[in-house]
Parts: sequence; C-alpha cells; structure tokens
Amino acid sequence: MKGTLASFCGILAVSGLLLADVQPVTGGSVLWQLGNDDLLAPPNSRYGKPLGPSLFDCSKDQGTLHIEFVKLSPDPPSAGEKLLIRARGTFDTPVEEGSEARVIAKYGFIQVLNKKYDLCKEIKAVGLECPLGPGTVTLEKEIDLPRAIPPGSYFANVKVTDANEELLTCLNAKVSFDL
Repeated sequence: MKGTLASFCGILAVSGLLLADVQPVTGGSVLWQLGNDDLLAPPNSRYGKPLGPSLFDCSKDQGTLHIEFVKLSPDPPSAGEKLLIRARGTFDTPVEEGSEARVIAKYGFIQVLNKKYDLCKEIKAVGLECPLGPGTVTLEKEIDLPRAIPPGSYFANVKVTDANEELLTCLNAKVSFDL
C-alpha cells in the first residue's frame, strides 16, 4: 500500500507545483483533528478553496502561484482507471533549483507518507524543467491508477515552497476508494 500511495502522491507533488493539484485523501475532518501545524488552514471550507470535488487550494491567497484551474477526470478518481490531470496557473516569480513540495498523505488516521520532493527533478516527469515561470504554465498528465489501492478514505496535503522557503502554493485532496 505504501508504494502505491507514494507514486500517487509523487504525481500530486508535481501537479502541486504546477497548479497545486494533489491526491489521495482522508475523509471528514481528520486533518484538523490531528492538528498538524505544518498544514495551512483553509479559508473557504474545512480543506480550503474548492477546485473540484476532490481538490482544495489551501494557500489562503498567500502563494506566488495563482491557480486558474485544476481538473481531474474522473473526479473523484477510481482505482484501476486512468486519471487525467489538467491544470493551469500563473507564477509571479520563477521556480528555481531548491524548490520543493512536501507531501503528507494519510489513509484514514494513519500517515502513510511524509516526504519532500525536489521540484526541479520531479517536473521533468511532465516535460518541464527549471527555471519555470514567471508566467502562465499549463499541465496535462494522464496516469494509470493501480487497481490495488486499498478501499477507504485518503487525504493528502501538498505544500510547495521555493528555495527561500516562500510559499508557492498549497493543495489538499480528499478521496475515497470503494471495493
């Protein structure tokens, strides 16, 4: 299960950089009950400004990436199916070497991933490279979700920062997979 979530969240980290699109997810108010001080509190809902049924912008308008849209298809994602991620946003400042995405993923109440990703290394998976921006960036990526994703509720938070630890963006995702 850990490997499946790691690869799912790795794609989210890349998406998180480019429009903060993120991934698996934990249901209800688990994020806030756990009181993780590293996660930003959302302005418009429990998870942030809705970007769709599964994704939320938790940057509280503080980041230098302004998300125009993030679309998942299907949304919510389904185990064993293809997931298409489309996103567009505008960077006020360039993303350069040293930028990173911190991904925290939970399966129910159990944290299954807490990892920092080097963004300049990870964005190569979607055909981009650093420096990225300033300006508008569009992302489109299709991934095959494994059929072996255990059923249940998942939550993920992706906090993307530049080399000076200034916030670029923050995304939350919540998703439930059925049998």
